[in-house]
Amino acid sequence: MSSIELDAEAISALHIPAVGGKITEKLRDGLAKVQRVQTRHRVNIVDHWGGSQFFNGAKVLEIGCGQGDMSTVIATAVGSAGAGQITAWDPAPGSYGAPLTMSEAHETLTSNKELDNLKFVIDSPIDTVLTSEASYTHAVLVHSLYYFESEAVLLETFRRLATNTPAIKYLCLAEYALRADIVEQVPHLLSVLAQAAVHALHSDDKATNKSPSSNVRTVVGPGRIIELATEAGWKLCTKDDGSSHEATFTPDADLQDGSWEAQTVGDKSWELDIRGEGNQTRKSAASALEAFQNSTATSLTSLRATSRKTATMPVWCAVFERKS
Repeated sequence: MSSIELDAEAISALHIPAVGGKITEKLRDGLAKVQRVQTRHRVNIVDHWGGSQFFNGAKVLEIGCGQGDMSTVIATAVGSAGAGQITAWDPAPGSYGAPLTMSEAHETLTSNKELDNLKFVIDSPIDTVLTSEASYTHAVLVHSLYYFESEAVLLETFRRLATNTPAIKYLCLAEYALRADIVEQVPHLLSVLAQAAVHALHSDDKATNKSPSSNVRTVVGPGRIIELATEAGWKLCTKDDGSSHEATFTPDADLQDGSWEAQTVGDKSWELDIRGEGNQTRKSAASALEAFQNSTATSLTSLRATSRKTATMPVWCAVFERKS
C-alpha cells in the first residue's frame, strides 16, 4: 500500500476557525497553538499503529471522537472519499466542549472540502453507527477509554465491535499507560486515579444521585484493556518479528493533557467539589479523596519549586484483530 504523508502542521490548520463572532484573533492563535501539539501527538499514535499505509483506503469507525482531534488525522491517512472513509461517533451532545463546542468544532471541519471523507455522528447511541448497512474495516479509540461509564460498558462496546456484521477486521487502541516513568508524570497519574475514585464513589452513592464533574470515569491500564478486549472477542495482532503489535511511547514534552488533568485536581475548588453533601459512606471517604488531591497539589508544587513542568503519562498503543 502507498503511504500518505501525515503533515501535522497542515492537518492541525484544518481545525482553526476564521476570526469572527466569539473567535477573536487571540482565541484563534491560542487554539492553533494547542491544536498543533494535539495533532502531532495523534500522528505519533498512527505511526505506532503501523503508519498511514495501515489505514490507506480503510473504512474507519472512531469511537469517542470528541472535537475531532484524531478524526482529521485518520481522514488524511485513509485518503480521499473515493478511497477511504471515517465515521466519527460520540455519544455526547453537540453543546459539549470549550472554548469550542463539539458542534462548532465539527462545523469547521466538515465545511472543508479536504475532509469530504469525514462524517460526524454525535448525541446518539452506538447503534446509530453499528448497523448492517455500515461497513468498517477498522475501529479506533484514542484517549476515550477513560470516559466510559464502567468496565462493563467498555467490555460491551468491545464486544459490539467484535460481533458486528459486516465484520470489523481491526481494533486500534491508544490510551495512557497508567504509570509514571519520570517524576514529572506523577501529577498526571495521581490526578486520573483521583478522578476515577470520585466517579466510583458517586456511582455507589445512590443518596446523592449526582454525577462527578470530571470526564475521567473508568481508569484501566494496558493489561486490563487487553483482558477486556480478549474477553470480547479480539486478539493482539502479531508483527512480522513475532512480537505483539503493541508499544508504549513517551509523548512530546509539550503535550498539554497531563498538565490539564493535574491542575484540575490540584485546584482547591476540586477539593470542595468532592466534599459536597452526601450520605455517611461518601463523607467517610472524603479524607481519602483529599489525600489524592493533596498529593497531586504537593507534587505540582514540588515540580514548580525546581522549575519543572508536569508531563503527560506514557501512551500505550495496540492493534487487535477479530478472533476467527
